[in-house]
Amino acid sequence: MQRLEVLCITSATRTVLSVHSGLLNYASGSRETVEETGPLGLNALYEPPRPLIDFIFVHGLGGGSRKTWNKGGLDDSFWPKAWLPKDPSFENVRIHTFGYNASWSERRDSSLNLHDFGKALLGELWNTPVLKRYATPLVLIGHSMGGLVMKKVKMYILARQDPALQPLSERISAMFFLATPHRGSDMAQLLGNILKASVTHSQKPFVTDLERNGMACQIINDEFRHHANNLQLRTFYETMKTHVGPISSLIVNQDSATLGYHNEQSALLNANHRGICKFESENDPNYITLRNSLESIVRDLLPQFAPEPPNELPGVDMKSIEELLGVSERPEDDITKAQDNRIPGSCAWLTSKPIFREWRDDIGSIVRVLWLTAQPAAGKSILAGYIVDELGDFNLGCEYYFFQHGNKSKSTLSGCLRSLAYQMALTDTKVRETLISFSEVNTRFNLDDESAIWRKLFLNGILRAGLGQTHYWILDAMDECTDNDFFFSMLSKIDADTPLRILFTSRPSADIEKTVAKSDGSTAAMRISVEDTTIDIGLYLDANLNHLAQGDGEMCDILKSNIIEKSDGCFLWVVLVLDELDKAYSASDIQQVLEEIPPGMNALYERTLSKMATMTRGKQLIRAILTWTMCAMRPLEVDELHAALEWDMEDKIHALERSLVSHCGHFVYIDKHRKVQAVHQTARVFLMREDLDSDFAIRRADGHLRLANTCLKYLTSEEMKPPRNQKLAKVALPKNQKSAFVTYASHAFSDHIRRSHSYEDDLITGLTGFLESNVLSWINWVARDGDLTDLTRAAKDFRGFLDARAKYQAPVGRHVQLVENWSTDLIRLVAKFGKRMLESPQAIYWLVPPFCPKDTAIAKQFGASPRGISVSGLSTRSWDDRLSCISFHGVKAIAIGAADGLFAVGLATGTVIVCSEITCQEVTRFDHGGRVEIITFSGERKYLACGGRHYVTVWNLNTSVRVRHMNVPDEPLSLAFVECDTLAVVSKANTMASWNILVEEDSRVHVRRNNFDDERMGFRKPLVAASFSLELNMLAVVHRGRPISLFDLGYDSFYGCCERDVVKQGRAPNVTHAIELVFNPDPTTSLLAATYMDGALALFDPCELALKAFTYADSKTLACSPDGKALVTGNQLGTLRIYEFSSLRLLYQIISSDYSVRALAFSSDGLRFFDVRRSVCNAWEPSVLVRADSTETDSISDAILPVAESVDAGEWDDAVEIRAMVCHQHGAALFCGLEDGSVAVYEVDSGEQVQVLYRHVRTPVSCIAWGGKENILASADVSSRVMMWRVDPWRDRWECQSMLDTRVDGSVRQLLFDPQSTRLLVSTEKSDTMWSSNGELVDSKLYPSRIAWRWTQHPRIAQQLIMVTPTHAKLYEWAHLNVVSRSQSGTLINSEVAGDMDVKSITSCSDGCELAIEFSERHGKHSTLGLAVWKTSDLQPDCGSIYPLGRFETLRAKVEHVIGAVGRKLYYLDKSLWLCHVDLECFQGEYYRHFFLPEEWPSLDWKMLFDVTAKGVFLFVKRDEIAVIKRALEFEERCSLISGRPETLTMLLPSSSFSSTERRPSLTYRGRSQP
Repeated sequence: MQRLEVLCITSATRTVLSVHSGLLNYASGSRETVEETGPLGLNALYEPPRPLIDFIFVHGLGGGSRKTWNKGGLDDSFWPKAWLPKDPSFENVRIHTFGYNASWSERRDSSLNLHDFGKALLGELWNTPVLKRYATPLVLIGHSMGGLVMKKVKMYILARQDPALQPLSERISAMFFLATPHRGSDMAQLLGNILKASVTHSQKPFVTDLERNGMACQIINDEFRHHANNLQLRTFYETMKTHVGPISSLIVNQDSATLGYHNEQSALLNANHRGICKFESENDPNYITLRNSLESIVRDLLPQFAPEPPNELPGVDMKSIEELLGVSERPEDDITKAQDNRIPGSCAWLTSKPIFREWRDDIGSIVRVLWLTAQPAAGKSILAGYIVDELGDFNLGCEYYFFQHGNKSKSTLSGCLRSLAYQMALTDTKVRETLISFSEVNTRFNLDDESAIWRKLFLNGILRAGLGQTHYWILDAMDECTDNDFFFSMLSKIDADTPLRILFTSRPSADIEKTVAKSDGSTAAMRISVEDTTIDIGLYLDANLNHLAQGDGEMCDILKSNIIEKSDGCFLWVVLVLDELDKAYSASDIQQVLEEIPPGMNALYERTLSKMATMTRGKQLIRAILTWTMCAMRPLEVDELHAALEWDMEDKIHALERSLVSHCGHFVYIDKHRKVQAVHQTARVFLMREDLDSDFAIRRADGHLRLANTCLKYLTSEEMKPPRNQKLAKVALPKNQKSAFVTYASHAFSDHIRRSHSYEDDLITGLTGFLESNVLSWINWVARDGDLTDLTRAAKDFRGFLDARAKYQAPVGRHVQLVENWSTDLIRLVAKFGKRMLESPQAIYWLVPPFCPKDTAIAKQFGASPRGISVSGLSTRSWDDRLSCISFHGVKAIAIGAADGLFAVGLATGTVIVCSEITCQEVTRFDHGGRVEIITFSGERKYLACGGRHYVTVWNLNTSVRVRHMNVPDEPLSLAFVECDTLAVVSKANTMASWNILVEEDSRVHVRRNNFDDERMGFRKPLVAASFSLELNMLAVVHRGRPISLFDLGYDSFYGCCERDVVKQGRAPNVTHAIELVFNPDPTTSLLAATYMDGALALFDPCELALKAFTYADSKTLACSPDGKALVTGNQLGTLRIYEFSSLRLLYQIISSDYSVRALAFSSDGLRFFDVRRSVCNAWEPSVLVRADSTETDSISDAILPVAESVDAGEWDDAVEIRAMVCHQHGAALFCGLEDGSVAVYEVDSGEQVQVLYRHVRTPVSCIAWGGKENILASADVSSRVMMWRVDPWRDRWECQSMLDTRVDGSVRQLLFDPQSTRLLVSTEKSDTMWSSNGELVDSKLYPSRIAWRWTQHPRIAQQLIMVTPTHAKLYEWAHLNVVSRSQSGTLINSEVAGDMDVKSITSCSDGCELAIEFSERHGKHSTLGLAVWKTSDLQPDCGSIYPLGRFETLRAKVEHVIGAVGRKLYYLDKSLWLCHVDLECFQGEYYRHFFLPEEWPSLDWKMLFDVTAKGVFLFVKRDEIAVIKRALEFEERCSLISGRPETLTMLLPSSSFSSTERRPSLTYRGRSQP
């Protein structure tokens, strides 16, 4: 019936049909692609360097985020993206478009209306990170219905009256309405009638909302007028009719398109409804009208929004990026120097070169890299500076770096890449967000490793996330970069579609020419000719010759012609010649200079040396100046050089600047920053020529030896002497009163040692003198600068110096041993105590040495101070390569994986434990649901994937939520995140599957063909190993009994096989196969390592299918460091071997007998690796990884290859852990319950076990308590067995008598004696039982169930005890556990902690006047999550509610574990493991810290066993040992809880610390009180 009715209407009214057809053509949204209409949601079109205002364009009915603003569908006419960003008036405007489904011509139903569209836009504005991060003004520009959507956003915010949305409402500063039907449109009513009658198209509520004088428009107008007073409103109305089918009409007339508000400015545009937002060109009058109106809004808003200083962004963002990159500013000095030296008008010839214009302007050009080459001193750096300025004038994102061979900090590619990343973050929001995300997850990498920086920051970060704009890199003097080979291999990894253009300059190079020839056209070369530089030389001479010729034009021309002719295009030669001419005072003198000066730089330099040789005085000073300037690791400031020369020559230097200018002017100069620089790299090369015959010639090794000896002379001087005690530390020489030479000597002395003659005995003698005297002052100075890389670099330099020296002399003797020991100590100090030394540089004097192993150099020399902290009880005598051993208490560890800052261990039970790489402490845990066989992280550490025998699970690390659970046909052998959200899996069933983990239904499975002939025999060989290489886009798999098969993932095809030459290796073919594979992750190499069933280790080139190296390593599992430099293997005996990946040269081996190594993984920085074996996970940090970590500095002497070192790691797995402990009341003995069930007594002075008192029959002890009045020891084990013994010392033994041996119902949570030791409370989740000291049951109480509680002795009433829960406290009496509190539930304590918390400890403070209660997670880490202090006097039997003291709220977030209280002082460990105290009586946010614990000491779950004796000795359980820390309070720093920084250093008086002769005030700790 409906079809007949429509036919009747159609036959009666052809006009409506035509209109219908016209409207379909007008909208045509259903037939257009997303590329044509534009994407939905908020889409950024342009990110300016400094976004200060945001434009949001909102389309109308039937439009799209791209289509509405684009005439003819051309990119060039998409004006919000193509025109506005290039307009200087909008250089600080970030531009977005908003798309929503407003297509009325779609056939499917829609229930959406204007209200829904407004909420969608609001959601985008609220949730988009860049809009939330920066409070920029918002300008909304809407076409047609889009204007109504904008109005709904403003009204919706205000209607909700949500305080969180109020700032967003205030940011909406202006609205532009282009033909918006504020009062509806007649055409909308016609369209609505057609949709009602249409069979093929359904009704759309948002069309009905647009009808003339419709209810929706009226409501919007009525409400909006009340909220628009503070807005700047601009309305534009159409004046031309729009053709729709056979009719033409104004879609929105002027009356409907204007608002009539007092703050409204309206204007007409000569366009129809469709053309009012589309323009022919930037000269279109309509565009000019709209553009000018937009510009006026920008001008009005900018003063209201105070801009940041140029090239700077909000400090918190850039601060984290600065810390990540080790860069804090642009290299402004270099660009300023190039700009200052450039003559106006010079270098302009470059822009006329077609190849340069193609590189700069043609985005579609294949040329992405441009090499500018010229002879030395031809002005390449000036030209590079010009290019930077030129790109800046075009408002193009430009980053730059000027390499300098003589400046160590500016000659490495690693420094260049970090600087480029920093500069990109300044101008590109997407880059900034990427780097901030790296910082937030604590990404670690070596700042000197260009490979790690390129791979992590760029390939896996900046370039993968995408760039917000086209970037241009300008790199000057690439030939002065120490590692430019990597630069060219790096270029090949940049995708052709990446909006990145690179230009670099250098001298001519045959190697670079070969590289350019192989680039397939992506790299072009442009040689700067003599004719090109002649133009600039002419301009330079025009500007500088007039004063010489005294206005004689003819003479100027003659001079100019002669100079240009002899210059041969060398700019530097011209500059030096003009310096000579400045000293001529007549025409004949000028002519003589021109005749005497030879052409060419070398000839000019030789002439200068000849003149210097004739001098009668000052030669020694000139030689010293030249040596220091040419050999220094960086340019020295004048004051630095002056101080260095005085230390060097042991004489007072006068008029240094005059000597520099008058005698060394052709070789050195003083720049505007007062740095002494070589005049050019050619000067340095000339003076250091081996064949140069001159008194001023510099022999490289001799020069560095001179500088090294001078630095050591200063570092061993009285000025660098360390303070003798903590009191003197306060009056030590301030930083600004030390010699100007201190910074350079501290940072560069080891570099000069490394580059000196290694056979010099005086040098090693001076070095050992420094290490035996002032080495701690040097470390303190470096730490005060906030960067410890100099310590690591010095350690590498020491090692390199010794390796080179071994070529000439046997590596024996006291001096060699001391230097070798310190080369190890420095590396370990940074790894173990680096964070502490940065927090408190003075800690190196008194806190660090005592915690170092006793046989290390630092401990022997500085660890035995009679008044400093003493640490004993630990068996480790030397640095242990094993940082930590994490036990899973009998549960097998199967798999391990690591990523930025984290590693994860998969257990046989299905539990996956995620830990911090730095502290080895648990961060979170997941339940995979079954045995975990393999673990991998996504590149940006967002996801963790776990593979089991039948399925794979993926977890979001940020939210701890499982995002996917995917079935696999068989056990996975390899997992890899091939893209951000795509996971690929290769299983034993010879299949590869991939999933988009965010799309539930997405799953692609590909069965790979077995490439061998066995299938014809009726069976398929299963896979035994697989590995992905994202860098090579390859997959390697191994079939049982077959070679390694390689697949090209890009072409999804078989690539070839890698095979051992088993015949040469004495093996029969096909009897062995690879069992584990790993690709080298370095993008510049093509290497694959494989370990075989017979223990062989092979290295292949997978691209060439060639065997590169082979050795028998007895290896079963392997892992590669992230930088691709190191390969570690493990075998069935537990031995670990470290190889150089590129050659399989053995570097180091760790002999351990802790069972077979099952899996291995490297930390993200490559300095640690982890293994799992049986039920433990070990963290290893051998120093050889640090020494091999970065490119070694050049050495004068050839170093011999060191012999691989072997160390014995011992056996940790047999250690019996201490599970509970309690201290004797007199502080001489310590009672401990052990993992094997034994209860033993330890000597406090030594920390050694004295005697096993009794045993719990191999069941771990969980609780222990000491009744000091009656000498009774109680203990409970995990099987709920409770024992009580009378323990009395007798001569040299302890006599024991059993008083109680029973089992209770439920696991024992706590044991507690009364003050007289006549009652013992045994508390479980099901019961509380009271026992007498004779072992008789006194009373018991049963509970249906309870979860979180803890008992404590009442600190003021001996007959009472208190039971505390997270919400209440209840008083009981000791006699029969009768309740004293009047209320059934007890007193409400208002702790403000979550209900799922546990009561961790209760500490009596201020002589019992206050109670400090800790709260922690009920199931998980034992870290303190809440801390509050209550007045004991408030806790009365009839009190219904009490509140904690408010002044301690700032303390709760800082406390990790409360240790105890002495008087009014509360001692605790903070989150950084510093032992601190606060004064409870006068606490105002101030705290004091004394010493720290090494980060690897706490256990996996942060369950710490701490105790304090009556003599003030701190005891800490470290697995199976007890660390005894004496004189712990001698060192004290006062800090603020607000800043966290130490303010002053004080020395405690003896009366302030615990006394060995006086009884202390009642020391209470961990929920108990000792008399």
